[in-house]
Amino acid sequence: MTHLFKLLENSGSLVPIVEDKKSFAGWNKYQTTPPTKEELTKWISGSYQGFGLFMGYGNYQVIDIDLKNASIDQANSLFETVWSYIPNDLKLKITVQKTRNNGLHMIYRCKIPAIHEKILINPESKKTVVETIGAKNYILIEPSPNYKIVSGSLDDIHEISVDEHNSLIGYFKKMDTYSVNENEIKINPDLDIDLISKQIQTEGVKKEIQKLVNEIVSKNLNVTTDYNQWIEIGYALGNELGEDGRDYFHSLGENHPEYEINGSDQQYNSILKSIQQNDSKRRLKIRRLKQILREILKDQVNSIDENKVTLDTKYILSYIMTKGFKRNLFTNNVENQEGIPVKDVDVNSIYVDLSIQGYRTSVRTINSIIGSNRIQSYNPLVEWLESVELDGNEKTLDDFINCFKLKTSKPESATALRHLLIKWLLQFPAVIYDNKTPRLVLVLIGESYIGKTEVLRRLLPNDFKKYYAESGLDREKDSDILMTENILINIDELSGITSTTKGYEKFKSLVSVENFNTRVPFGLRNECMQRKAILCGTSNNMDIIKDHSTGNTRLLPLELEFIDQEALNAIDRRQLFGFLAKLYKEKGADHLRLTPDEVKVLKNMSEDYTEINMEKDLIIRYLQPAPKEKDAFKTINEIISYLSSFSTSDLKPKAISRELGKLDQTFVKDRKRLNGQNLNGYYVSFIQGDYSNDLSEVFEI
Repeated sequence: MTHLFKLLENSGSLVPIVEDKKSFAGWNKYQTTPPTKEELTKWISGSYQGFGLFMGYGNYQVIDIDLKNASIDQANSLFETVWSYIPNDLKLKITVQKTRNNGLHMIYRCKIPAIHEKILINPESKKTVVETIGAKNYILIEPSPNYKIVSGSLDDIHEISVDEHNSLIGYFKKMDTYSVNENEIKINPDLDIDLISKQIQTEGVKKEIQKLVNEIVSKNLNVTTDYNQWIEIGYALGNELGEDGRDYFHSLGENHPEYEINGSDQQYNSILKSIQQNDSKRRLKIRRLKQILREILKDQVNSIDENKVTLDTKYILSYIMTKGFKRNLFTNNVENQEGIPVKDVDVNSIYVDLSIQGYRTSVRTINSIIGSNRIQSYNPLVEWLESVELDGNEKTLDDFINCFKLKTSKPESATALRHLLIKWLLQFPAVIYDNKTPRLVLVLIGESYIGKTEVLRRLLPNDFKKYYAESGLDREKDSDILMTENILINIDELSGITSTTKGYEKFKSLVSVENFNTRVPFGLRNECMQRKAILCGTSNNMDIIKDHSTGNTRLLPLELEFIDQEALNAIDRRQLFGFLAKLYKEKGADHLRLTPDEVKVLKNMSEDYTEINMEKDLIIRYLQPAPKEKDAFKTINEIISYLSSFSTSDLKPKAISRELGKLDQTFVKDRKRLNGQNLNGYYVSFIQGDYSNDLSEVFEI
């Protein structure tokens, strides 16, 4: 119960719980006035069921995750996904509490008003899954029955910045695209909250072990002299952390004179295999590992010549600095003097050179120096853009756009496409200068022989070519790295990815991602890395869009008759990108946002490239507009009953109404009172048979 007094000391206000989350009469006085220590002592000795902590007072905040309300997709991945996004330093500031109803509380302090906000809703049940709790409301805390802290502590709830608070809310808001497809999901809808609790506790164990390992490595201590002890360390890591313990096993073994990566890998593989075979003799707990490591630190640290270590470290640092390494801020790669990323072989060579000279070090120490802020950093793309900005002119941009001959002959379409194409191009300086996340995806549509892919390959200036990649973005980890290290990614034949609804939704989600949780070069752990890549693609197929309900606001389709390759070759990329940099500085980042009118134009343009869905196809086949007469009025259910005879799939009223609504200039909607009820419907006649011979007079398609 000591944590209750700690909360009181740290400006928290508490209230006892009588039953079913309710307090006694007069509890609301504690919304703004915390109890005294005497009152709290009396409550603790009483027969109350638990305690509540008020939000808002003392700057206490909570994100309440109620997973019993979640859809199947949400329940199985929501918290795990969001937790992986959160940077490690922020995780340490959050107290996570398991609740009694398959849920979690993320508790912290922040100097902003505590408000009630529904952050994430189950799209099927419309129930709230994630929300914040407003001021003067309380949440139950440990020792209330079935409430348990799984990460952090109630003794010391940390304060986070407003930006960190907004980031947390933002991580959950990114999850708002979940929907449930009952035909595809074959997983248990009941989330194992105990498993999540164990995962969070494992994060805490990792942090504790990492601290000990870092101390041992920094002091160049050899923990492998006693082979049995070394194997004991491996089993403790394997039992507690499994595959995640492999890096620690390597780190602790690097100071052995005969250390070899493959050999250590094989040793750890044998350990994991033995654990999987339930070797009861080797069921060592993590507390034994911590005991071993602390003993090593205690026994060996005094035997080291601290002056020698300091001199060695200074020389090693100066030796590495002579290599001229620089950190590329765009890719986060450390590069040599030729701009080539530093590889493991380079680090190993430095280790060998220093060892031959008699300096005591390790590969991990060298990696730590290379990954530190001692290494000079630069952004080559910013430097290049600033050098060419004065060379740019608007004529070069016009000449570039005129190389694309659109298939449409409508002047308004050409004007709109030109305007949106410029917005897509302005994403380059926006990413380079201000790290803005690019939203628009350029898609060149046309025959295979006109050279669509070649245009995209030659779009960038020569100095940018190393930041260009081609990928289907179908391998998750590799795709994450590509999206954080390249300025342009070309997805050749995009329709192959978007041909299925699942593939299209996955691609659309990827387009919206701002950050990826991945490991930076020479980093020890995953970090939140910002997406840099602007996306483009090609397609021979017209049906690339599947946004039937919301409409397309991401893909910019350009259907081309041909591309003037000769004129394109004559474009000076230096002048083109110089003018884009100049234009971006004049217009600013706000110019990149699509206005409501631009969104409307883009959605209208996208109709020709949107796959006709089942509902629209049935309407075109079997319905016909009718005069506004009583006998022609059909309710939505009557229309569905008729169309169902031509379909093996279930038809939903909402989907049919949506598609009829899109044709509101053709089908007249009305609301009539029939049999005592107000019913929505349309004036239609039913077409008996297959396709009409000539629908062009009836439908604008």
